[in-house]
Amino acid sequence: MPHGLRHAVGIIQVRSLEPSFATADWGFAIGASFWSTGVFAEAADLVAGYAFESLGVHRLEARAAKENGRGNGALQRMGASAEAELARSFKREDHYGPQLLWSLSKDDWKQYRMSAERYSPDDTTEKIAKAIDAVKEQLRTSKTKEATDGPPLYPFFISDQKRKH
Repeated sequence: MPHGLRHAVGIIQVRSLEPSFATADWGFAIGASFWSTGVFAEAADLVAGYAFESLGVHRLEARAAKENGRGNGALQRMGASAEAELARSFKREDHYGPQLLWSLSKDDWKQYRMSAERYSPDDTTEKIAKAIDAVKEQLRTSKTKEATDGPPLYPFFISDQKRKH
């Protein structure tokens, strides 16, 4: 459930593939309205963290239809590796299509967490403020240069420059 909502917008399940829970299968489905919003990445990271840190899982496996670019891309961005193509393993309408078998180890997940740039409202606000300050400083220093060095700092269009008629 995303922050501020009262209903789930998807599901992520984890189930043991063996008695020790060292290897587990996970699957997910997110409502189309929430694709590309970051909801999956945040939820999947929380679930992976729970699986690795609390349940003691060493390896998470996932299957995704080969044609599912969005699902396969999400797994890849998390640090998972496609290990096999499973022929005729996913029934779709009147035929069986291939799936990719993905794995995510605890070490891969930790590496992903260290390297992935996470969205933070505070960080974003700070980056925007720094960018504004940098532009203000450029404009302030350019005003003294403009008088002697020619055209303005940002001639966005050809018509921005003074024309001689």
